[in-house]
Amino acid sequence: MARSVSGRLRRLSQSIPRPPWPPFGPKTQTQEPVQSETPLDGSSHPDEPGPSQQMPVEQSILDEDAGPAIEETIQDLIDVPDISAIPQEPENTTLHTLPPGETDTPSNHISSQERLAVPTIIINDAPQSRAQKRQSRVTVDSQPKDKYHKQAPRPVIIEKKGLLTIIVGASRSAGPEALVVSLDLARRVSDMLAWTINQNAQTTRLTHKTLHLPHDSPKMLQQVMRIAHFQFDKVLDEISFPELVDLAQLSGRYGLNAFLMHYIPGWLEPHRRTLVREGYEEWLLVAYQFGREAEYRKLARHLAMVCAVDSTGNLLSPGVGGRIEGAFPPGSLDQIRRTRFATVTSIFRAVYGHIYSFTQSNQCEARLDSAIFTEEDAQRERSTCTFINQGVLRRTLDDIQFYPRAQVKQNGNLQIGYKVPACKDSINFLLGQLKSMEAIVARFTVDGKVNLPRDRHVGCDAGKKLVDRVVRFVEQVDDPVSESTTRELRKNGSLMKKEL
Repeated sequence: MARSVSGRLRRLSQSIPRPPWPPFGPKTQTQEPVQSETPLDGSSHPDEPGPSQQMPVEQSILDEDAGPAIEETIQDLIDVPDISAIPQEPENTTLHTLPPGETDTPSNHISSQERLAVPTIIINDAPQSRAQKRQSRVTVDSQPKDKYHKQAPRPVIIEKKGLLTIIVGASRSAGPEALVVSLDLARRVSDMLAWTINQNAQTTRLTHKTLHLPHDSPKMLQQVMRIAHFQFDKVLDEISFPELVDLAQLSGRYGLNAFLMHYIPGWLEPHRRTLVREGYEEWLLVAYQFGREAEYRKLARHLAMVCAVDSTGNLLSPGVGGRIEGAFPPGSLDQIRRTRFATVTSIFRAVYGHIYSFTQSNQCEARLDSAIFTEEDAQRERSTCTFINQGVLRRTLDDIQFYPRAQVKQNGNLQIGYKVPACKDSINFLLGQLKSMEAIVARFTVDGKVNLPRDRHVGCDAGKKLVDRVVRFVEQVDDPVSESTTRELRKNGSLMKKEL
């Protein structure tokens, strides 16, 4: 059966007139029949060409000479089911889209026969003309290609023939920049920067390299590269405090202290007056990185005295009230918190110890003349002075929430502790409350007279004695600087004095 079918098809194909060109040779400019849009009123059929439409030569010869015969023969030889016998697809699978405002009716559906007759159209959005290709390249190039940045880096040419492009951009900078620099001069800035280039730079062309530094400041790195390329006239004379912080981070990351030793003093000088000013807490990092030990100790002690804490123990910026945030040396804020906690604990310990001393012995320091007072009268007056001072002191401390001591239950047992965990005020605020207590001076005698000299009990005031005791203790508190921080401070300072 297969041989008879193939033989009849071969004889049938020989009876068809051949086109004037080789069937498998190079094709001429022929195009597929284009289907014209057909209105739904049935004015024309999609398969009928319009007046201005000519059918291809191959298709016209096929239709005139052997169209019906081929269709009948193929239908007889090959068992192809009638298209009308194919089950219709459900109406909800129609592939056309209704115009706006038109309802989905059966007349709007395309049948399976019509769908098979309509050719598939693939839309290609690629530009075809040179102008379109040029425009597409401009559009694509204008988009950021750097995965580290959200916007395209701004080119800054420091060395025209430079073989290294540093794409740098920090979060608080104006945006990323692409610094084109000399590869050799960039490696000579510091050993750490040379190591970073060798390890992380990518070769984008034969000899050109690209380095991504997304966390650094473009402006500060540009100053470093200006110095490295001997463009001293383009180096800034002054920088802002945020830029100074960025420079400290850059110098710490790539070891630039020795390289910048001649520029750091001039950049630091305008900002020294802001050392203990509110909002300039990041001076800690600047002083730490550039080895300013005196400034670091002064600021660390100042923050330990003036900073309050929140419910979780985080330091709050003085005057602002918000949590201190920014760039700081490792462990610096934690050391300040520990120093504050220890100092507040000592203050409360001194307060309760002072109150307890009044219950153990007389604390009166009045000079009682033995010629006027008997031993019994003098003892009575000293006891009365002590009791008055103790009562006034406890009442005053209760008003400022220093007394009584905190009661804490642990494992079912009642323990008496200090109010340190609940105290969120700064040390200076606590000292101010203690200093605000009014002095109570006992001016009396055993017989009730009140016209005695005032200076008899002037030194007996319990509040004044307590404040003097606490102030002396606070003055003796060590600076909140650990030994490891001290070593790093001195190490960084020695690098600033190192000759290149």
